[in-house]
Amino acid sequence: MLASCTVEIVPFTSIQGILVGHAEANEFGSGCSVLLSSNPKGFIMSVDVRGGAPATKETDLLKPGTLVERCNAVVLSGGSAFGLEASNGVMKYLREKGVGVDTGCGIIVPIVCQASLYDLKFIRCKENIKELLNVEELSKTEFILPDYKELGYKACQQISEKDLNGNVGAGLGCSVGKLAGMHLSMKGGLGQFAVKINDIQIGAMVAVNALGEIIDEDGQVIAGIYENGTIGNSLKVLLQEMKQTSECNKQKNELTTLPHFNTTIAVVVTNVSLNKTQANRIACMAQDAYARRIRPSHLMRDGDSIFVVSTDALKLEDVNLDVLGSLSCEVLERAILNGVKFADSLKGVISHKDIVKMTVNQQ
Repeated sequence: MLASCTVEIVPFTSIQGILVGHAEANEFGSGCSVLLSSNPKGFIMSVDVRGGAPATKETDLLKPGTLVERCNAVVLSGGSAFGLEASNGVMKYLREKGVGVDTGCGIIVPIVCQASLYDLKFIRCKENIKELLNVEELSKTEFILPDYKELGYKACQQISEKDLNGNVGAGLGCSVGKLAGMHLSMKGGLGQFAVKINDIQIGAMVAVNALGEIIDEDGQVIAGIYENGTIGNSLKVLLQEMKQTSECNKQKNELTTLPHFNTTIAVVVTNVSLNKTQANRIACMAQDAYARRIRPSHLMRDGDSIFVVSTDALKLEDVNLDVLGSLSCEVLERAILNGVKFADSLKGVISHKDIVKMTVNQQ
């Protein structure tokens, strides 16, 4: 179907109708990314949440049949549920601009949707993630959080005209391969990717913060549990953990394994005009990108979520959801890989880039 079309890789930030900003609290190792509508009327959105432990805001508004048809912004952030404060900063920014739903009497309410990921272990450590091994000491450590409301406001002020990947915005505190502990994890990050096919634009921005490993297009593991110079298999660790749990239950002992908290969150954007029902179907299809590039995904302690945004700039007589849904998977898969490949090592968590450098130097 697309054989006669010209496929061009373009910046995610070039998609008609969006503005993208990021802000980081580098001293904490956490941040947020904001997608604003350049149209004061906002854009049409929906969402699909597959993880068992999501931290989200205003997602019920995105269901077909609800009153509000358009949203003004979507936020991806670190901080778990604490990070949901970032959307309040975005609301403050938009209210100052007079953007939102007019509820009468001059009262404007900006509609801002959000998903947050769990990066609190990065926040808890000062210099090196290995400090997290001593749980008793951690319980005595003062737990200070970034000001996520301020970060949300700041991200709106820091609009980027080019794609930024890696340790940026919501990707700053991301990590992958955490099944064997944070000390053996690798760095995740923020990834962006987009294409233009004739007049159609579609792209994705994702914060990659997975429990398991990341798989590239050739089926190779590029990030995951990293120990003794090799990347391990998360499934084997899961099976070992299940065996340990069973033995502890038999002996009535307490399981010492720490719980794993993760979450990969993304937004897919197209300039094609969609309604909320159509956007929701594309969000459902885009989840295949997680299953293809993240192993395992959609777990009970994940909050894996995907927003789909239509900027409503391109009106088509016949919207082929199968094509758009398939394209959403492709761009999201590439964005996931960008998030990992462009990430830098942080607080003792090694990056894919540094492993590649070490491999080259050893040859």
